[in-house]
Order: sequence, then C-alpha cells, then structure tokens
Amino acid sequence: MLLRSPKYRPSQFGQSSADRGRTDRYLAGDALDRDPRMIRIDRIEQDVVDRCLAAMPDHAVVVDVPCGNGRMSQCVAQQDLLQLVALDLNQHMLQSMSVRNQAGMLDRRVQADVLHLPLPNKCADLVINMRMMHHLPNRPLRLKVLRELVRVSRDWLITSFWTTHSWRYIRRRLLGKSIRGFPISPYQFMDLVDEAGLTIEQLIPTRRLYEEQVVAVCRVP
Repeated sequence: MLLRSPKYRPSQFGQSSADRGRTDRYLAGDALDRDPRMIRIDRIEQDVVDRCLAAMPDHAVVVDVPCGNGRMSQCVAQQDLLQLVALDLNQHMLQSMSVRNQAGMLDRRVQADVLHLPLPNKCADLVINMRMMHHLPNRPLRLKVLRELVRVSRDWLITSFWTTHSWRYIRRRLLGKSIRGFPISPYQFMDLVDEAGLTIEQLIPTRRLYEEQVVAVCRVP
C-alpha cells in the first residue's frame, strides 16, 4: 500500500478558551500573519468575500461565524450600508478584534456556539463561515453545522474546507506525518452541501493542486 492510514492531530473545535496564547498576541497588536504563504491565502479569501459583499443590497445583514479575530468582519464593517453580526465561541478571539481599525464592529460581537446560533431563521443575506470545516472530525458534525448555517441564511453562504486533492496533503501522507485538521475530497464536500440543501456556485482553490484550502460560494435555494 503506497499511503499509510492517516494520523490526525486533535482539533480544538468546541473549546471556548482554545488558543489563548495566539489570541494574546492579537491583543498585543500582532494581528497580521507575516508568513507570505498565509498572506496570499488571506488575500484570496478576502477577495472572494469582497466580491460577494459588493453584490449585497443596502442594509443587508451579514453574519460572520466563527469570526475569530475579525478578518472577515472587518471587510463587512468597512461597508457602511451593511449590517454585521460577528459570532465566535472563543471569547479571547472576540476580544482580539479590538486591535483592528473598525471600532464600529466591536458592538456587534456575540459569544455563541455555531451549532446553536442565537439568531432567527432566515435572518441573514450572507453567512461567512471561513476556516472552520477542517476542524470538524466527521461528516455528521459537518452536516449539523452546515444545516445550522442554512437555517440562518436566506440567500448566500461562503465557507471553506481543506481538500485531500492537494500536494500538501498527499506529501504528508507519503511521509507518514500526522494530518493537520480533517481534509475531505471535493466529492465528499459536494455531497455534504447537497444534503444540507445548498447549491455550489463556485469553488475557489487558494492555490490549485498545491494548497489544501478551498473557498466555496454557495446559494441557499
């Protein structure tokens, strides 16, 4: 057998106090990743979000969950006519949003579990769910999260996943190294979003055939 069975690293999904050291660095003002690779991925993600935001009607409601330190929330807050709701389970991440230059988004922060969002049905024009799916260890949990996001959105969902169809993933498998997160194939992702009641409008790889990160723009029928 060419590839050994994958060994996955544990995920911190569901821990409200996870990653305290990292968020402390954000609070100290070191909010920008200096790694050129991560800067490139971040730029691609923000370009996708910015294009979707440009198509939103005035006063559209945009939900960012998990919002982390506010990377995507800041894009929304820069648009004066859009209404932002930023949610995250990790209170330290919510606090770290204060280092960004959009003071208006700070009163839109809510600590919440993505599996049980304190939001009414179909209240958002767009839901942003970036860099979360690869933390979820199994299909039932991914499906549960997607269905909760679909419940909240009345139109659009931007999410992302890590794909097994990438050189970074295959290389780690060949070397017998542990796998960061829980990558899935594009076919598994398409099957997942179909069962959740979504239509994929576009899949955008952050670097085709090399990077694991893929951004998906989905429509709620």
